[in-house]
Amino acid sequence: MTPDEAMIKARKLAKSGATSEAIALYRQLLDHNPHNKKIKKELKALQKSVPADSPHGDMGQAFQSMVTLYCSGQTDRALSQARKTSRLYPDQPLPLNIIGVIYNERGNCDQAIDYFKKALALEPRYGDALNNMGSALHTLGRNDEARTCYEQLLALNGANPDTYFNLANVFKDQSDFELAVPNYQQSLKLRPDFAPALIGQGEALLALGERAGALNCFREALELDQGSVAAHSGIGNTLHAQGRAHEAAAWHRDALKLDPLNSPAKYGLISALMADGKTEEAIPLMKDYLESNPGNAVITHLLNAAQNRKSEIAPRAYVKATFDHYASHFEHSLVTDLGYSAPTQLKQLISAVPEFQAGGLNAVDLGCGTGLVGEAFSGSFSNLLGIDLSAKMLEKAEEKQLYNELKLGDIADCLKEM
Repeated sequence: MTPDEAMIKARKLAKSGATSEAIALYRQLLDHNPHNKKIKKELKALQKSVPADSPHGDMGQAFQSMVTLYCSGQTDRALSQARKTSRLYPDQPLPLNIIGVIYNERGNCDQAIDYFKKALALEPRYGDALNNMGSALHTLGRNDEARTCYEQLLALNGANPDTYFNLANVFKDQSDFELAVPNYQQSLKLRPDFAPALIGQGEALLALGERAGALNCFREALELDQGSVAAHSGIGNTLHAQGRAHEAAAWHRDALKLDPLNSPAKYGLISALMADGKTEEAIPLMKDYLESNPGNAVITHLLNAAQNRKSEIAPRAYVKATFDHYASHFEHSLVTDLGYSAPTQLKQLISAVPEFQAGGLNAVDLGCGTGLVGEAFSGSFSNLLGIDLSAKMLEKAEEKQLYNELKLGDIADCLKEM
C-alpha cells in the first residue's frame, strides 16, 4: 500500500467510526514519513475529536504499539501485544487480523484463517482481513474459497490492482487461464508497470497457446525489471514452445546466472537442451536438479533414458506428471497445432456398423484425456466411461459433462476392478 493509499484508508476508517484503527494507521504512516505535515495535521485533528474519557486514546496507543512491533520485524512481541490488545478490546478486528497475519507468515495457515474469520465476524467489510484470508486459503490450495474472498473484495473496492492480480493467480493455479488473463489485464490497467502481473499474464497466454502474446508480456516485464528470473525463463519457455530450443536454452542460462538455484529455470534449460539434442550437456544438469528435487518423475525418466537405463514402459509417475502439466494446453497443441482428428475419423468409421446404428451400446474410453472422444461420440452410447492416469486431464473432461463416469488410475488396474 502506498502512503497515499494508506492516507485514503485512514480517512475512511475515521469516517466510518473506526477511530482507533485510523489513529494507529496515521501513526504508522508518521513513523515512515516523520516530516509529512498533512499526516501530522490529520492525526492531530482526529485525536482532538476523541473525548478525554474515550477508550480510543488508550486503544490507539495499544494498536500503534502492536503495529509498530510488527512492522519492525519483532513478530514475537507483536503477537504477544496483539493477543493482549484483543483481550482488552474484544470488539476490535485489527488485533485478530494481526495475529492471523503473523500465523500465516509462520506457515500456520489454518490458525491464521481462524483469526481472519473472527476479524470478519466483527467487521464483514474488513478488506485487509478478506485479502489476508484469501492469501492463506490460496497457499493451502483451497482456491474456490480464495476466489470467493477476492471477489468479495472487488465488490468492496473494484479499483485495487492487487486484488485482480491475486484473483488471476488463483485462476491460473486452477488452470482456468481464460479467466486469469482478463484479471491480469485489469490489474495492469490499474497499475501498468507491475512486472509480476505481466509475467502471470504471459504464463496464462502461453498455456492457452497464444505464444506471440506471451512473448510480448515477458519482454515487457523484462523492460520493467531486468533482473527478473521469471521473465527470462518465461521467454525461454515461449521460445521452446515455438520450436526454438537453442535460443530458449540461452535465456534459461541467463536466468540461472541471476539465480543459480532456481528450479524452474534449471528445468527449462534441461528441457531445451534435450529438445536441441544436447543430451550430454543436459545429464549433469539433471543430476544436479534431482539433488534439490529428489523423486521428480519427469527428470528421473529423462536421465534414465539419457543414460540408456531404459524400461519397457514409461513409469506411471512420469506419465502422470507429464500429462498433468500438459492438460491446460493439451487440446490446443493436439487439435489446433497438430490438426489431430482421430476421434472424429473413428466416429465416421463406426457409424457404418449396424450394431452402433442400433444404439444402446456401452463404451469405455481408455486414456480419455480431456474428453475429445466424448465430444466426438456425444449422445452415441447408453453409458460412456472414461479412464485416465492424469487428474488434471480428467478435470478438463469433467467440465464437458459428456461421460457417465470418470475413473482416475492406470487402465489395467481400472479394468481389473470392473
